[in-house]
Amino acid sequence: MDIRMRLRSLRAVAMRNIEAAAKEGNPIRVIVSSRKLEQIESIMRRYDELTREVESMLAANGSPLYRDAASESPYPRTESLGEGKELSARELSEMKKREFVQRHPSLGLRRVKGAIYRSSDEALAGIAYAREVVKNKWFLGLPAKAFERAILLCESTTGRVTSVSLPKEFLTRYGRALSQSHGQTKFNIAKRGGELCLIVPRMGPINVDPFCENLPTQRESCQRQ
Repeated sequence: MDIRMRLRSLRAVAMRNIEAAAKEGNPIRVIVSSRKLEQIESIMRRYDELTREVESMLAANGSPLYRDAASESPYPRTESLGEGKELSARELSEMKKREFVQRHPSLGLRRVKGAIYRSSDEALAGIAYAREVVKNKWFLGLPAKAFERAILLCESTTGRVTSVSLPKEFLTRYGRALSQSHGQTKFNIAKRGGELCLIVPRMGPINVDPFCENLPTQRESCQRQ
């Protein structure tokens, strides 16, 4: 359980204590519990402010955490393709997106602009790619309010790419709760207890395993040819 969820739990306990004290007609307990509730809510506000400050600092300093590697990545990392050929982070991300589109012709994905594609049913889909910079975590970003569906390509340190395809219904339910900064909607994907989750602010981890697909690695693709 993350800090925000623990604070929410404490707030719920304080509110129940206030309600119980009111029913008992115990004004002292009501006052004590009310002060506790105010303290918890004050901590929650400071926590949210600190989180926003950290996110702003990361964005201002060119942090790759929430960036789509296809558009801009300050990391000079490259990936070898054999025969002395290497890809930059931007080129690697473009390649992963292209591979996803080619493996799913039934979706009819065609690029509109940058990370935004249009599917065969005319829905706008955003495709973002990220490597596992922090163990079991992937930080991705898509242009805010520019997509109806999200396809998140998460590559592990072993080279395995898992696609997380979040449908319109999912984003309608949780999209407004996702962090927004500098024109980007941020997606924080984490592996917890063997499950892949989307960390939604003020709500906690949401299991996205039903929307996941493990894509073949480059070696596996070559072996099939």
